[in-house]
Amino acid sequence: MALKIIFTELWRSHRSLLLLLLGGVLLNGLLYGMLHGIMLPGLERDVSLLAQRQAAARTAREQPGPTVAGGALLQDRDNFYRQVAAYRTFPDFIQQLYQYASDSELAIKRIAYRPENTDLPDILRYTLEFSVSGPYRTLREFVERLEQWEQLVVVEQIRLDARQPERDEVILSLRLSAYFNTGSP
Repeated sequence: MALKIIFTELWRSHRSLLLLLLGGVLLNGLLYGMLHGIMLPGLERDVSLLAQRQAAARTAREQPGPTVAGGALLQDRDNFYRQVAAYRTFPDFIQQLYQYASDSELAIKRIAYRPENTDLPDILRYTLEFSVSGPYRTLREFVERLEQWEQLVVVEQIRLDARQPERDEVILSLRLSAYFNTGSP
């Protein structure tokens, strides 16, 4: 009977604290149930899936031969080599460059070029430098034509200098890189 009096007195004097304590205990039970009922099974499933994927990756790494990604890289490399012109076409390339300028009513006086090795086997890069002068619109069309050329050409540097601004004449200085396959027949 003494316990009943103690509990009654506690309830009367500290009712809000006891309700708060009861709410905390219920919330703790709810969170514990969520942890063990929802989160841990999902976590165990994720850990199992990770272990399976790691095992598959180790197995794939230990097997000889190219992977799917390696095969795609080889195919990209082969496509690149097919697009690069044969080295024997270099004189035709220079002739075509002069022809593009002539078609645009421009004149190239001199082309300076130098060959450079690349990191790719059988691929030689020629860096070409030259200048042409004319109206800005004509020079822009010439550069657009170079960029659309079938030959693999990279416009490395462009510089425009005004020669006679009142006549809309400018000097276009270009540095190009052209790639050639020295191993092709």
